[in-house]
Amino acid sequence: MLQEEAAADGSCSSGLSTKDSISTIKRLLREVFADHLGFKARLDSLEKAAAEEAEAADDWELQNATGSSASSWGRAPVRLTGWFSAAGVLPWTVESQGADTLGMLHALGAAGQADGRLMLHSVLAGGKRRITAELAHMPQQDGQPLLQLQRLLYRVQIKKSLQLLIAPLGGSIDAIGRAVTPIQADYGVTSALRQGHGLSVLDRLGSGKAVNISRGRLSATAGFFVGGAGKTSLAKLQLNGHEGHSLSLIAAKCRPRKAAAAADAAEDGSGSSSSSSDQARLRFLGVQAPGSSSTGSDAAAGTVLGIAGVLPVRDALTATAWAERPAGGQPGWGVGLFGTPDTEGFEAALVVGKPSTQHAAFRGGAARPLFCELTAKVPVGDGLSICPGALLAVRNGKGTLAYLMQSLWRF
Repeated sequence: MLQEEAAADGSCSSGLSTKDSISTIKRLLREVFADHLGFKARLDSLEKAAAEEAEAADDWELQNATGSSASSWGRAPVRLTGWFSAAGVLPWTVESQGADTLGMLHALGAAGQADGRLMLHSVLAGGKRRITAELAHMPQQDGQPLLQLQRLLYRVQIKKSLQLLIAPLGGSIDAIGRAVTPIQADYGVTSALRQGHGLSVLDRLGSGKAVNISRGRLSATAGFFVGGAGKTSLAKLQLNGHEGHSLSLIAAKCRPRKAAAAADAAEDGSGSSSSSSDQARLRFLGVQAPGSSSTGSDAAAGTVLGIAGVLPVRDALTATAWAERPAGGQPGWGVGLFGTPDTEGFEAALVVGKPSTQHAAFRGGAARPLFCELTAKVPVGDGLSICPGALLAVRNGKGTLAYLMQSLWRF
């Protein structure tokens, strides 16, 4: 009898214990679920904030932030970057050592000199509005160097597929949308190695505006710019494929500075020509700004057609090719191989090409050289690099070889 009562009491206490455990588990689950919802909401907000910060630096800005500060560009609404370099050139040639040979080397970019840039980027409205200002080391006519404002860009993301550029100074259609090539090297002497292409028509910086429309893999850009060399209207159609492949078609209509000034004077009913100082300065939205052309030479008149392609060969190597044909002139072409920086930051590039007569230095019957540049970038410290290289130019069956050495500090 006693055993039966004890067994009954045990079963009752066991039942009560099980019910209490179930209640406790349910209560804990409710508390944990509430905490889980709180954690999830917090995580969603952090992911959204991170996405907005990641959008702060677009493709064009990141191309100009390939230094030690590139990793922090997605975390600051106002960013400053820049570089300073000093280059030395030792020419060795079988041609006569004269001004003509040295002028050819200088036209290709092989000039021993110091250079520097400072770029300030400001991102507003969550990345929908961007302001860029660039100070550059510019040589003056009296030979005295001066750090002056070379670029002032205002870019607006109107819609996801529509972007507008207003450039009071230093504008280019590559400043919005995707660039013709993803290459933006901070070493080397030729523009073909630094930009991944040798399309001279895209080097026409000036005051103007441009618009970019993108739909899927296809994008179109059109712009009008007024620079020290004249007025240029440009259009670019670009097809972007998988894994970095791209093909770009460029068309430009160039109007030389003197012809444009004469036409404008005729339209105004004035027969007097402007002075050289007035021609070197341009007015954009009521603001006086110096012409972007340091040489002051006029652009070649007419239509210029260009094509450029990018082909990633493997993870560590990218190939580019380009061609340019000015109306009534001689075409230019080139190919390049660009290495991706390794874990130590070492990289190298090789370009071979021939400039077109659209290049100011090779007009008027001047012989155009076939050039080849091989340059490497060797990091020696945080933002510090040395860049040895060589430039070979062959003209009229004779070659000119220049050894290059550049020291670079990027921040």
